Amino acid sequence: MTNDIHSFPQNQENALREFSFIVFERKRLVLTIFIPVFLISAIIALLLPSQYRSSAKFSLSVSQTLDPLEQDRTFDYKNAARRYLEEQKVLVSSNRVLEKVVARLYPDISSDEIPKRVLKIREDVELLPPGGESFEDTSVFYVNVTGTTAENAFQRAKIVTGAYLEVYNELQKSRTTYSYDFFKDQTAALHAEMTQKEKILRDYERENAAVLVDTVNLESGATTPPSGPSTMLSDLTRKYFDAQEELAGLNAAVKGLEQQDKGGAIPAIPPEMEQPGRTLVIYKNKIAGLQILLNEMKSQFTGQFGPIKQAEKELNLNVDSMKQELARTIHAQKANLDVIAAKVQELDKAMATLRDKIRSAVEERSAYEVKRQQYQLAKDAYVNVRNQMEQARLADAVISSKQRLKILDEPSMPISPYKPARLAIILAGFFAGMLLGVAAAATSDYFDHTIKKPSDVQRFLNVPMLGSIPKVG
Repeated sequence: MTNDIHSFPQNQENALREFSFIVFERKRLVLTIFIPVFLISAIIALLLPSQYRSSAKFSLSVSQTLDPLEQDRTFDYKNAARRYLEEQKVLVSSNRVLEKVVARLYPDISSDEIPKRVLKIREDVELLPPGGESFEDTSVFYVNVTGTTAENAFQRAKIVTGAYLEVYNELQKSRTTYSYDFFKDQTAALHAEMTQKEKILRDYERENAAVLVDTVNLESGATTPPSGPSTMLSDLTRKYFDAQEELAGLNAAVKGLEQQDKGGAIPAIPPEMEQPGRTLVIYKNKIAGLQILLNEMKSQFTGQFGPIKQAEKELNLNVDSMKQELARTIHAQKANLDVIAAKVQELDKAMATLRDKIRSAVEERSAYEVKRQQYQLAKDAYVNVRNQMEQARLADAVISSKQRLKILDEPSMPISPYKPARLAIILAGFFAGMLLGVAAAATSDYFDHTIKKPSDVQRFLNVPMLGSIPKVG
């Protein structure tokens, strides 16, 4: 174990010596590979055309827009910024921007050549965030333009930047202008609709003014003195039931008098007939007095007593007179019954007419409420859209003074090309040639089984070496 530890550095030294011997022994092969690879890389580094880059730095501020058509109900700044920056990346390389660039770079170009030039310039234009960042972490970005010379890159960058800003402003202006025109048309249409519904409502109010005034009294919250159909119907209903009650009572009284008239005894006068039949009451009182007088005289005298006969005769005459008066009263009350019955019928007709009038008034009121609500809805819609139109007009007015996109650094003249990296290519060729040459030498030695050193004799043939002849020349 100790011998192995001490022999490890010696083995490493022998391996390094062996590797150096192989490289030195096959130096021609190494140089044959190294020199062409190195020369080719150096030639490529020298012959590659220089590429220059000119950049413009922009800042995009993300704020809640005033335009009603573009307002978000929920505003997420981070996602909004990333979305806007992605939109700018697409916009910079769009045909609308690049066609303006081509038209300014090549004023005399034919229309057939424009698409080809657009494709070529699109390859040389890119939008990138600052180094080491992403669109999620910054609102700053660079527009890089590549050219074959410093002047070419600078001029192209200026034209691309100008065309990009111009198209961006056109799009912002067109959005706000479209919003304003859209709401302007909507406002005009809704104003016409509101005016039409208002005219219908006012015409209806003029044509049905009396009915609408009557319906005010039908409302439970009316504060005006009761004077409408509802109050009149209540009064008529009360009168109708009073007349019905009076008719029923009078009818019962008449029937009672008729029964009394048919009987042979002295008729009894109901209390309800005492007021209309005062003569009957007089006869009733007089008959009652005669009956009392006869009762007193009969208790003292015989029936042949002259005053008794005279009192009986007077009693019979009063009873006959009372019956005659009763017949006249019955006739008069029957006539009164007819009058009250006719009154009840008139009240019934008047109540039916008022009910129809109230029903019609309620229907008219419902129709009026529908028209009024339609007008109010049209008015609310008009006011809402008019406010949005004013908001769009305000957004259109401030769009030029409060831009989202601002240029921080104008394009500048590049001092040196940014590619190719010639020194890096030459160094890469140098190391690649060395590695390939050494690898070729090691591979060639691995497959070469000839004896090249004196020690190989003892190692491969297992015989002692007696001497060696040195290589001459």
